[in-house]
This record gives sequence, C-alpha cells and structure tokens, in this order.
Amino acid sequence: MKRLLLLSITIFLLLPLMGATVTAGIGEAVAVSLKGKIEAQELVISVKGESKDGELIEDDTLVFDFPITDHDKRSWVMEIPLVFTYTSNQNLPSNANLVFTVGEFIGDNGGRLKAELKTARLSSKTFVVNPDPDRIELKTTFEAGRQTNTPIGTVIVVFKKAEEELFPVGNYTGEFFISFLREN
Repeated sequence: MKRLLLLSITIFLLLPLMGATVTAGIGEAVAVSLKGKIEAQELVISVKGESKDGELIEDDTLVFDFPITDHDKRSWVMEIPLVFTYTSNQNLPSNANLVFTVGEFIGDNGGRLKAELKTARLSSKTFVVNPDPDRIELKTTFEAGRQTNTPIGTVIVVFKKAEEELFPVGNYTGEFFISFLREN
C-alpha cells in the first residue's frame, strides 16, 4: 500500500511536466525553420608595391631612393611598379574604367621631378583605352563568381634623368591617384 501511495504521488508530481512536453508522434510532420542571408561583398581593388609584402592603403607611403650617379653614368631611368588585383563575389561579370594619374614630385628644397606612367603585365580582361604618360585609362572586366586577388595589371611610375639635367638633393614627395567608374 505504501508503494502504491508513493507511486501515485510520483505520478501526480510528474503530470505537470508531462503536460508541458510536446512530442511528435510517428507520421507527424516536424517543421524546422532556418534563417540565413547572403551579404553582398563589394568589389575591392588592391595595390601593392612589387617588392612590398602588404597592400598599400589610402594615404599610404611608398619610400624609395633615386639612383646615385657617378661620372660614368649621369643619366638614369627608375621604375616603381604598382601591382593591382581585385577581389569580388558577384553573380554577373561587370566592366569598369580605371584612371591612373601621378602628380609632380616636389622636393623639400623646391626641386621638381616629373613622373610618367606606363603599364605592364595586363590581364587578358584588361586593355589600355588612353596611354597618355600623365594619365593612363584602363578598361577591365571583373569576372563573375568568387574572385580572390585576381590580377588586373601593373602600372609603373617612371622617373627619367637626362645627362644634362640637375636635380637638387633632398626628399621628393608626389601623389598617385586612382579613379574608378563602373559601367552597367
């Protein structure tokens, strides 16, 4: 009798728990709701110096030394390559025009150096629209699907010194600009 009473009290205490439990029987459908979203990754164009490991960012500085000439070699050409790549994840390919310009390099002594631009190692999807040495315009196609560090090409900043030119000693600073115009 005591066992029956103890079993009755235990069942009585467990009844509220059993009533709160919902179970699906055999043959009953169980619905599971999942939530997810696809975030658009914008096109990202990256640039790095050919000998530099990390990417250059806006307002970054690339430091280099101009050649020191001796009496046998009074003229020189110096080239600073800038390698451009892109990363994207888009459903359809897209086209864009990239315009590269370089300003005059001005020394802390007042001297001025003119730089020119040229291209090298352009991807098969990139071609030159305007090859002006002061302003190069490229047209490129950004492929559909996941693209990571896909090459666009190299833009080279070129400095030339003729034998008769004299440049004052000092530090020279100039700016390199990139404009991007996406086509629809």
